[in-house]
Amino acid sequence: MFQKIFRITPTNREILEKGLPKDLSESFQKTRSEQLEIPPNVILVLIPAFNEEGSIGGVILRVPKTACGLNTQVIVINDGSTDNTSSIAKAAGALTLEMPRNSGQGAALKAGYLFALQNRSRFVAVVDGDGQWDPSDLNEMMAPIINGEADFAQGSRRLGSTEVDDPLRNLGVEFFTRLISFLVGMPVGDSSSGYRAYNADTLAKVRLKQSQYQSAEILISAMCNGARLHEHPVKMSPRTAGVSKKAANWKYGIYYLRAVVQTALRDRYLARLITSTGR
Repeated sequence: MFQKIFRITPTNREILEKGLPKDLSESFQKTRSEQLEIPPNVILVLIPAFNEEGSIGGVILRVPKTACGLNTQVIVINDGSTDNTSSIAKAAGALTLEMPRNSGQGAALKAGYLFALQNRSRFVAVVDGDGQWDPSDLNEMMAPIINGEADFAQGSRRLGSTEVDDPLRNLGVEFFTRLISFLVGMPVGDSSSGYRAYNADTLAKVRLKQSQYQSAEILISAMCNGARLHEHPVKMSPRTAGVSKKAANWKYGIYYLRAVVQTALRDRYLARLITSTGR
């Protein structure tokens, strides 16, 4: 009752227990038809993409075939692209998960996480499809998770470097990183990394509602649920193809701030109250 009154987003585990929407279930079945079985120990590398035909092939080819002794499997989540993103992804050796409609990066990744959990995959990595983050060091990213030293890892441009020459955007990253660190009560090095990795338990516990501002939401939700964070220094590069789907900096900042505050209130306070009352 409490959860319905305050419209608290269910966890991924609760969504699977209740049952997937029909159109998403059909998308999952179609993806599985491309490959009969993906063993649980295979690292799923999810790449959300919307009209990224100029970069998606290069991102896929930079994903190592193995990491920490485990095979990898790339799944491109095609978020309603109207270009050749899907066909190029398949030609590069990836499976594709076709979203029923364009729904935003957050919704696409949520679908990917649910697919991984339904498949009983133990480890999942995520890299943006725009080519700004290089997944070639996946071994170093996954090692703390596979070794049981962390539950959640992300590449940090603040520990590494960024070649994106946008002072306002870089200032925003600094501001939101400090804000999120304050809200979760633990240090965070990058508020919106496009290169991350998780164990299945973390993905099952998080609550995801944001269709666009998913990087902050999953970071806050995971840490509020006790996930141990490891940050790995990386370099963020400028786009070499395609165009950004983000709104203007000022507008993006306002909506990002709203997502940060809403998620912190939900996962640090309201969700815990539901757990403590058992309702």
